[in-house]
Amino acid sequence: DHNFPEVDPSSVCRVASAAFLWNCDKGDPESNADASTTNGNGSGDTRVPRAALDLLSAWTAADLDALDAASEACAGISSSSSSSSSTYVKASHHRITPEEIRQMKPRQVAAHRKREAEYRNANLQRAIRHTSMFCSKETGGLDHMLTCAARAKDHRLRREVGLQIGRLVSNLEEGDDVKKLVASALGCADWKVGSDKDGKSNLNKELHKLTIEELDGDDEEKDEVDKEEKTTEEDEEGKLPKKLLQTMKRGQLTASLLIGKPEVGTWALKCGWSNGNGVSELKDLISSNDPRAMSIASEIVSAASSVESSRPLLSALVEEGTLEDLLIHPDADVRSGAASCAAKIGLASKALSEDRGEVMGLLDVAIELLFDETEQGNDIAPAANENALSAMKKLPTSSNRFPETESTSMDRGIEVMAYLAAKTFVKEELASGYAPEGSPPGRKTALQRLVEIACAPNSGDAQMAYGLAGGFNLLL
Repeated sequence: DHNFPEVDPSSVCRVASAAFLWNCDKGDPESNADASTTNGNGSGDTRVPRAALDLLSAWTAADLDALDAASEACAGISSSSSSSSSTYVKASHHRITPEEIRQMKPRQVAAHRKREAEYRNANLQRAIRHTSMFCSKETGGLDHMLTCAARAKDHRLRREVGLQIGRLVSNLEEGDDVKKLVASALGCADWKVGSDKDGKSNLNKELHKLTIEELDGDDEEKDEVDKEEKTTEEDEEGKLPKKLLQTMKRGQLTASLLIGKPEVGTWALKCGWSNGNGVSELKDLISSNDPRAMSIASEIVSAASSVESSRPLLSALVEEGTLEDLLIHPDADVRSGAASCAAKIGLASKALSEDRGEVMGLLDVAIELLFDETEQGNDIAPAANENALSAMKKLPTSSNRFPETESTSMDRGIEVMAYLAAKTFVKEELASGYAPEGSPPGRKTALQRLVEIACAPNSGDAQMAYGLAGGFNLLL
């Protein structure tokens, strides 16, 4: 047994918060940092905030066995290794083997199971305490994570931060506990513990508007000036208007909630975000023309389309054609979220999923996403966006449930392909060497590209591995 001193929780919070406020978007592209730690836009070293993510993952982990597995993978230690020179120490307690359990008497088995349940519950309570402490308004850890995600130019880092926030809130079992923790960060002043989650806050908000105000031209003019100054004032670190930065942080939190706690994420998008103005501010993100803001908006629509109860909230964006701005954006990470949303909602619709032309339009977009990693800066097949835009205009809502969003445009392309490959005519097209109309000469077919991705080094350990395996299985 190894006895280690308990780490001071406040020290962990301070270190992690400082790391998330690291100016990762203002790094020197000529520094000595390894190229793998910077993004393609020349932004700075992202190892510091990523180290904070690893620290939080370990400190707030409820499943210590999973933590051990991740530690072994990072350290390159085989679970069967018995090397005495290794200093690696597992976080979890000794695990009794199935053979040892079979040799126990019934009372011993019952006692063992009781100890295991107490052990798991103790780990969960520890994770909840750590999560609540770090994310509290007094500590400010959640706000620092959201600031890091909003300022980051590295899309992958932003998604990693968002996924970690989703993991943190998933530690809390009760939805009201999550709402209490994030209400302030969402700008939700009307919600109270135990209140109706189906929109009473919106009703209260409308009642609050029935006020008597003194008409004063000077005061009104002054308010307009103050509002304009507040809108145009820039954040010193991220060079973002403060109002846009605040909207981006609330949007990122909503996307994380949709992943970690879908029912709370739906509440946030419908009622919690800015007291029910979430969809309106989502439109502001899309129309901002800022790649970071649009990337967050793309994450929101992709995550929301994965949750049955939140899909109806996207209908207004579809009907107005607002999502088209994301789908035709030159940034692949922005475009992929809208394409994922189109596939999830479109395939949930019986009418649209049976329309061969619309499904082929979604297939074209999915194929383009597979090549975005290798053809940055090149024009994509023009028919892909045209067909996808046509499909977007017909997107209804449905009751199907889909997996969460992935972490790169290529991952999302594989995700969409896995959905589409269930269609017989899509299988036939892929097997016969299908390529979107207007594809660059000499480009590989969709199936060849999938094989190429699957044969890449370490592809079996990548997040896209399950989607690749499922897609190939459907093609058999």
